Amino acid sequence: EGLGDTGQSYLLGRDGLLRSDLRQTIERPDRRRSTAVLTAPPPPAAAMLRSESPARVAGVEWRVVAEIEEQEALRPVSELQRGLLLIALILALALVLIAYWLGGSITRRLRSLADNVQRLAGRDFRARVAVEGRDELAQLALDFNRMAQDLERTTVSKDEYRELAGKLITAQEDERRRIARELHDDLTQRLAAVAIDAGNLEQRLPGEPALARLKTQMAELSRDVHLLSRN
Repeated sequence: EGLGDTGQSYLLGRDGLLRSDLRQTIERPDRRRSTAVLTAPPPPAAAMLRSESPARVAGVEWRVVAEIEEQEALRPVSELQRGLLLIALILALALVLIAYWLGGSITRRLRSLADNVQRLAGRDFRARVAVEGRDELAQLALDFNRMAQDLERTTVSKDEYRELAGKLITAQEDERRRIARELHDDLTQRLAAVAIDAGNLEQRLPGEPALARLKTQMAELSRDVHLLSRN
């Protein structure tokens, strides 16, 4: 019992001969009448796992021997090894599939982020990245979306830039015309009034060289103001 298919136990004397029959002799019907006690040594131990111990019997020096074929004895170990190998292969396949799925998910999200970065570089400020999960890539997507939103609010498009530039030029032209009108109308009229007063003084004080110089300077100043207003 418990010795499997090839295991057996027997007694062995000091002379190396059997003191009990072997299992195969007992179990095979054609050999039941024959005995190996005191007539045969034990079978060779090749490919067998054998263990022995002294038999404590009064007046004799026997040994108890137990043996079993190595292949049968190690069969549970081999089965365990095969089972562990199968489990390892299954786990490795599962890990590969999980890594492939995770890698594909990460690659897809990185490609989406790269595509939207290119759109943003092309001044498409409506580019947005889908936020998936709560990992570092999701945080990166949130930061990108906030940056794109800020740029969309603060960055002027080409059409808006042209419109603003046109308004600025128009405002500059209007301001220049206003200054020109003030120079031409207001200042020129005042210079003319001063020139008239200088002429009246010259009639009262004929031959006064200071008044003559003043009229000349007023005329030159009037021409300069007129030229400045035109420019």
